[in-house]
Amino acid sequence: LNRTFTQLNYSYKKEAEKHKKEVISTKNNKTASVFVSANSGLYGDLVHRIFQLFIIDWQHERSDAVILGLWGKGLFEQTFPDRAHTFFDMPDARIEMSQINKIVDFLKPYNRVLIYHGLFRNIIKQDVVWSNISGDQLGPEVLLAESTRIIFEPSLNTLLDFFDKEIYSSLFTQTIFESQLAKFSSRMTALEIASQNLEKEKKMAILAVGVEKHRKINKKQQSAIGRFFY
Repeated sequence: LNRTFTQLNYSYKKEAEKHKKEVISTKNNKTASVFVSANSGLYGDLVHRIFQLFIIDWQHERSDAVILGLWGKGLFEQTFPDRAHTFFDMPDARIEMSQINKIVDFLKPYNRVLIYHGLFRNIIKQDVVWSNISGDQLGPEVLLAESTRIIFEPSLNTLLDFFDKEIYSSLFTQTIFESQLAKFSSRMTALEIASQNLEKEKKMAILAVGVEKHRKINKKQQSAIGRFFY
């Protein structure tokens, strides 16, 4: 989709630039920083690491804060109790497209939208990153583009507008699912560590019970020996 859109922009530069200016004129000339958190805990330190990256850039950008997930809302309000922000509920498990569309519609008026989220590397490693879904970074495809004459139906502006919306929505949805994958991997790692710690605690508890049992036996034996000599 991105490659086709790049081809379209390259082949009709003047018309695409005109359309881009028309789109920009409808924007609010602001940046939105979106913190993708979670509704519940047991994700290790992933959400806290995303939050640290988010607040550093958010304060530098002086952007509008958008928080996804109850945990993130709590972190933000605890750290910045007097700062304005926009909150959207974001389930940890199943995410409805209607909820995603609601967030996308809210973000569309912004010139730049930066998403702060977890990135899956492998089952034990999840990075924290930010992604720009504003459509102003189309990637290396433009270097391979060739000018192509195209017949449009219904019109060029309609297609450009369609691609703008589809790419924007697709990038946001992909980012949310990527964040979910990182969170679930982090939860598996956290639960595995917790399980190992519980096993260690169980062994220590069994050992402590054994030590206490022997201590009581020794105490009874010492008491019996004491009475015998007495």
